[in-house]
Amino acid sequence: MEALLEPTRIYVKCLLPLLKANLVSAMAHITGGGLVENIPRVLPADMMVRIKEGSWDMPPVFQWLFGLNVVPPADLWRTFNCGIGMVLVVSEEDADKVIESLATFGEVGAKVIGVVEACAAGDEQVIIE
Repeated sequence: MEALLEPTRIYVKCLLPLLKANLVSAMAHITGGGLVENIPRVLPADMMVRIKEGSWDMPPVFQWLFGLNVVPPADLWRTFNCGIGMVLVVSEEDADKVIESLATFGEVGAKVIGVVEACAAGDEQVIIE
């Protein structure tokens, strides 16, 4: 249970070089509200993200919570970061460069977890499939 009490990670040092190089279009710190409430805050109303579940290493505590089957998955996605502390929206062409830069600062778990797509205003802006 100590995993649930870990302090928030500070990303300033690894993100500043990316921001200075204009490699990041948007970023969302995944805190209370989980993935489904934090990501839409940085997207225009006509854009959404499609996240591929399993495209990152989910920490054991979240695997355990999902495995209990007592809380609907949608509520878990809305409540917890599920191992994703920060989401960066970057161009497909720059994704590898961004991941390499993050690794130089010790952020070795960075992965492409989804894509940004157009949607109609009012549609869900985060789909986890």
